[in-house]
Amino acid sequence: MKATATIRTDRLTLRPLALTDLPLFIEMDTDPDVMRYIRDVMTKEQVTERFDDILSNVDNLFIGFWVIQPQASDTPDGWVMLKHLPTDAPNGTKVQQVNGGDIEVGYRLRQMSWGNGYATEAGKAALHEAFETLGLEKVVAVTDFDNMRSRNVLAKLGLNNTGPRKAYGQEVLGYEIVKSDWDTRRSKP
Repeated sequence: MKATATIRTDRLTLRPLALTDLPLFIEMDTDPDVMRYIRDVMTKEQVTERFDDILSNVDNLFIGFWVIQPQASDTPDGWVMLKHLPTDAPNGTKVQQVNGGDIEVGYRLRQMSWGNGYATEAGKAALHEAFETLGLEKVVAVTDFDNMRSRNVLAKLGLNNTGPRKAYGQEVLGYEIVKSDWDTRRSKP
């Protein structure tokens, strides 16, 4: 199950990850404000190592991974992805779901791009891909309890708060949307 390579929305191009996107990852993953609710800030060296791993394994790690680039710009502003949500084993060990399990939608934007609606627009395109192209029946998301920006984006996308759950080695707030709810939202003018 693999997603479409390039997706266009009204204002954005969602395109495959490229080697030239390393500066975007460095900018985001070394910014304390961007990483506040995700994990500790990384060094440039750590980001570069992680980026190289993602770039070389993108097809194995993700169902879809797109760089968010406004059509009016040559500068990428973030990413959006669909992947199997890593869950936690009863002993607290993170278990990466490769096949089966919940499919997660996630996104990250560089700080200067916050407040433009890009996360919502890219997330909507990823959900469309999930339900209309890939034929999924449900998509989930997780966020930190205090991350109100992300919670607002997920609400705008139509995901319902499902309460606390374990993922990524911590207690997080879960969200989900099922295809019938997606279809209902799409049919409204």
